[in-house]
Amino acid sequence: FQNPSASTFNERAESPIAVAAFDPTSPPDRADIAQPAPGSLLDSQSDRLMYRVAYRNLGGSDSLVFNQTVRASPVNQTYQAGVRVYELRKNGQNAGFAVQNQFTVDDAEASRWMASAAQDFQGNLAVGYSLSSSEKKPQIAYSGRAFADAPNAVRTERVLHEGTGVQTAFGFRWGDYSTLVVDPTDDCTFWYTNEYYTAESQQESQFGWKTRVGNFKFPTCQNAPAGTVQGTVIDAATGLPISNAVVKIGSNYVRYTDASGNYKFSLPPGTYDLSVEARGYGLRLEVVSVSDAANVALNIALHPNALIEGTNVEIVSESCAQNSAVEPGETVTINLPLKNNGNAPTGDLVVGLTGGTGFINPSPPQKYGAVGIGQTVVRSFTFTAASNIQCGEQIILMFRFVDGAQLVGAFTQTINVGVRRIALAESFSNLLQPALPFGWLTASSGAQENWKTVLLEPMQTHLAAFSDEAVAPGVNELISPVFPIHSRQAQLTFRNKYDLESTFLRNKFYDGAVLEIRYNRGQWRDILQSGGSFASGGYDGVIENCCQNPLAGRFAWSSKSGTNADAEFITTRVNLPASAVGKKIQFRWRVGTDTGGRRQGQWIDDVEVQDGYICSSCLN
Repeated sequence: FQNPSASTFNERAESPIAVAAFDPTSPPDRADIAQPAPGSLLDSQSDRLMYRVAYRNLGGSDSLVFNQTVRASPVNQTYQAGVRVYELRKNGQNAGFAVQNQFTVDDAEASRWMASAAQDFQGNLAVGYSLSSSEKKPQIAYSGRAFADAPNAVRTERVLHEGTGVQTAFGFRWGDYSTLVVDPTDDCTFWYTNEYYTAESQQESQFGWKTRVGNFKFPTCQNAPAGTVQGTVIDAATGLPISNAVVKIGSNYVRYTDASGNYKFSLPPGTYDLSVEARGYGLRLEVVSVSDAANVALNIALHPNALIEGTNVEIVSESCAQNSAVEPGETVTINLPLKNNGNAPTGDLVVGLTGGTGFINPSPPQKYGAVGIGQTVVRSFTFTAASNIQCGEQIILMFRFVDGAQLVGAFTQTINVGVRRIALAESFSNLLQPALPFGWLTASSGAQENWKTVLLEPMQTHLAAFSDEAVAPGVNELISPVFPIHSRQAQLTFRNKYDLESTFLRNKFYDGAVLEIRYNRGQWRDILQSGGSFASGGYDGVIENCCQNPLAGRFAWSSKSGTNADAEFITTRVNLPASAVGKKIQFRWRVGTDTGGRRQGQWIDDVEVQDGYICSSCLN
């Protein structure tokens, strides 16, 4: 990704693969699949392959199964969707993929769509999907074919769960997506996840389905050959169980021990490499052989080790500028705290500053000695920063930990040369609500109201800048003071919280917020358009053009910040454009709203612009 010209894409030799004719078209927009009244028409999602292409090694051949939604009715009749299923197979390493089976699950009574397909270890192929019509409320159904069935044959459809409600919100998709997987414990049982409505959930929400998980299997499928490996991982010194130990078998199987130190695998017959490791213990390696229906008991005792970990160093002495920073050519002394987070003490720990860049004349190794469990010991190291290192560059200090003759760990510390230059810093504290800090401006248009400062929940002891979200078109602007930029490494950081109108699935953004920049009081431009980039906490997507939002068509923050159900503060970091160097700049945060619907708004806090580093002259 960093060097796209180094990558090439070539069409495979067996492509294209001829399949039976199909029609992928559907009615315009998302008004496709019928439901009983008062249900709205649902999106068939017929413009893409459905989740997922599933691979299966069948011994002498490789198999791929997948599906797509196709039109099952003539174009001049009411739209009916069906599920087209494909199995591609490759026999031999040098062969190409070709169609092994293909069939369409459809009839004249209902639509079927949003499917997922998979195979068990015998090669039996199953497909699950949603089913609905103007008479049938959305159901979860499945079908498929056994490996010995006639080519392209499909078995009788079964209903996994019958819904009792409908989706009433218009113009929305029906989920993202469904999934069918095979249970690894027997390699026969299919587990299927899809959505449905009950009468109660229909009343509760226009657009809030429930999730159903169910299973089924082909009656002819007997459990795949498998054996069991299980045991307990304990501390060799105390005999106590070790929880959260990582047990790996081969490259594909991983378990974490439970609170009692237990683990268990079910896996195909074979001989495997097994490894066990846990924090504060030595690595254990074993070889285990598994046969069909066998139960291999393997208890593992791990020997406790010291685990030496470093924390950030502290500058305690400087030969030049007394500013708690390292300058070019300056000799400094640092304290390095090391803590033993392991389960055994060290015998005679010695730590050396043995590698790195940007410095000369490191002090000799320091003796930390016997470091007990949970104990922290501090020793000092001295070095001289290189005279030719540039302000803002990093000095890399690499420490090695040796206990007796054994290497027991390492620690790397980076130190930027110079003192951080802060071009702008604002916490919005020490103000009287709703006033903004001196030099900060706000303006609004349409239905919007100006930015203001508000107390943050739940403690209500800290202020942040806040823009409400209007229910009609408008824009609200927060404008920073003017300040200069000197460095190409300048970066804006701020805490960013927003709850702005979007669809439930966050696939349509109606209200949104943007960040803009201007130079020397010139024209405002979006931060990305001007050449800036987000290091974290960037835009979510493009604002819809449907509903008169003044920011329509622009990339923006929208929906809810964070990963939880409620919006939460995230950290947004923005690399400023190189063109900002040598200019006086301003930032402008803008919240744009459309004709209807609202959430809460946007909060901005702890704004800081780091504009490189400043160094003192320490060279004679």
